[in-house]
Amino acid sequence: MRHIFYALLAIAVVSIFATSNLALSQGGATVCRPGGNCLSTTASTYNRCVDLALRRGLQMTKGDRRNFDLFVYQCVAGRVTR
Repeated sequence: MRHIFYALLAIAVVSIFATSNLALSQGGATVCRPGGNCLSTTASTYNRCVDLALRRGLQMTKGDRRNFDLFVYQCVAGRVTR
């Protein structure tokens, strides 16, 4: 009985890691709000939001990085008009 349990546990662990690697290989991206929640999105949506932030004048300098990250997070969440 104990061997069956360990076999099922090993199968579960392998399937979890295989699923997460598959999701990453399909172009998924995770965007996190500074100090808070995270959203899953596609790489193309993330890139569009980064391009929009740069076009609107935000910079990825040390002083403006928090504002840049917050803008990208809000854009991915759908709160920014494109």
